[in-house]
Amino acid sequence: MGKRRRDMDGCVEERQGVLVDGVEDAATNATLPSSASLLVTGPPGVSSPSPVHSHRTLTDAVSCDIRAHRDEQRVQAGEIGPDTEVAAGEDAEDMDESKYSEDGLGLRVEHISVEECAFLYQEIFVRRAYMKHATLQEGGGDILDVGANIGLFALFCRQQLSGFSDKIYAFEPVEAINSVLGRNLSDVEGTFVCRYGLGAFESASETFVYYPDTPGESSRQLAESAAQRKIMGIDEVHGGRRCHGEIRRLSGVVRQHGISRVQLLKVDVEGDELLVLLGIEDEDWHIFQQVVLEVHDVEHRLARVTALLQRRGFKVIVEQQTSEWDDGSLLLVPLELRLYYVHAIRANC
Repeated sequence: MGKRRRDMDGCVEERQGVLVDGVEDAATNATLPSSASLLVTGPPGVSSPSPVHSHRTLTDAVSCDIRAHRDEQRVQAGEIGPDTEVAAGEDAEDMDESKYSEDGLGLRVEHISVEECAFLYQEIFVRRAYMKHATLQEGGGDILDVGANIGLFALFCRQQLSGFSDKIYAFEPVEAINSVLGRNLSDVEGTFVCRYGLGAFESASETFVYYPDTPGESSRQLAESAAQRKIMGIDEVHGGRRCHGEIRRLSGVVRQHGISRVQLLKVDVEGDELLVLLGIEDEDWHIFQQVVLEVHDVEHRLARVTALLQRRGFKVIVEQQTSEWDDGSLLLVPLELRLYYVHAIRANC
């Protein structure tokens, strides 16, 4: 993943399009340094901000939103007056609520990193980055969320498909993450948590590195993951923890669960994206209608992924991930990370 959210006032942007093996990339690329300390020139009329030395964390904003909602309920119940100030920590529930985020629209999730949760919420629910070229239809088939993290994409899909005829399978091999995933999806009808990862070969125990500060960057590609975090300027003195998880092949999973049609396969697995696709046998490709992946382009991985999907009959659209502005905050994705969204759609979708 290697992505961050930072508070800033402006940024100089330039537009550029490139071709990746004949596939158009129409990304908007923000000109940004990749270090943890950023000095950004603002647009006309906006003064340049001072260097920013830390990531934006939404802990205060989230906890305040939750506290404000709870205080409103207490006012309505007559427990406190409308002008009563309740300090953080005064309410015993503050300690518990610090692990949760909510959007004010009914979505409430347990998170591991509040900063990452906020970034993913923007990526999935607001910008709908995975759905720019895909559609979801009631009765259109099941959804496979490979690299589900804490479950935000699965929750997004369930909001779009409320009929529950289409099942959602969420795959996450790292125990510290899939335990949270399980709790977030425990009351969501038609969703199934698969506590293992997917790859080209089955393995009962693979080594992963788990990052509590950014669980979405957890990976079994240890060197690749460390290189990404170096680009982001992250101090690895207190780096990731080694853990183990199971890997299965996607074709085996499809047969185990009797899945006959997949309307969307979403893959965000921190370096294993090509391996996930290689776990699909020839006779099973016809059940997949749409595929969207995040691809880290090292060792020609992007070209290999796009070529494989094109051979399987998909129209492929590639978009490089770039930094974007959201309500005065910078969603930071340095171009050096070489992260791409790959959208693959069959002609009949």
